[in-house]
Amino acid sequence: MASTWHRFWSGRLLLCLLVPLSGLVHAQVTVDSTYRSSIFVLSQCKQVRRDREFSRILLALRQMKDPTLAPLFQGLIAEEHPALKVHGLLGMAQIDPDGMVDLTRIVSLDNRVTQSQALSAALDSELLSSDQAQQLLDSPGIDEGVKVVLAIRLIGEPEFKHVDLLEQASQSEILARNSLAALALLQLGHEDAIGKLQALNQST
Repeated sequence: MASTWHRFWSGRLLLCLLVPLSGLVHAQVTVDSTYRSSIFVLSQCKQVRRDREFSRILLALRQMKDPTLAPLFQGLIAEEHPALKVHGLLGMAQIDPDGMVDLTRIVSLDNRVTQSQALSAALDSELLSSDQAQQLLDSPGIDEGVKVVLAIRLIGEPEFKHVDLLEQASQSEILARNSLAALALLQLGHEDAIGKLQALNQST
């Protein structure tokens, strides 16, 4: 039997998602059919398919910024699929009073790809402040490769102070990491980065 909160926000979800698309149809749908339709829409949220329908539904849910959707977003964070986790993290951020992502949740992610996707999406959605990003760069809970990607996103900030991180990454044996770091250093005006990039080019 569905819980009370599920009935409550699933009904609201249907109104938000379906009513705007049926402006010529008056609200004459029975409670039972509304509920069944709501459950169907919700059931699509966690079905990861190539057509990305789940992503469009979750984006619509996030844009509602409805605190009653917190249980859904928390459940998404617990899912295995990275895309569902990211939607859950962003959804929780969008209903947060401060409108910012929870750094504790980001640090607790044990998959570096998910960490990177979540941070990039949070920055793009303005759900991660520059101060928060700086904190993450100093955190031992963030993968070094993710830190490089995050540092590159912050290069334009006036108080960028993680040149040492990029210098260290440019010595990495991981090709993608050291090449990204070298490019970032070159963007910062470090001319010796040209030599590193030339050496990388010759080694591949």
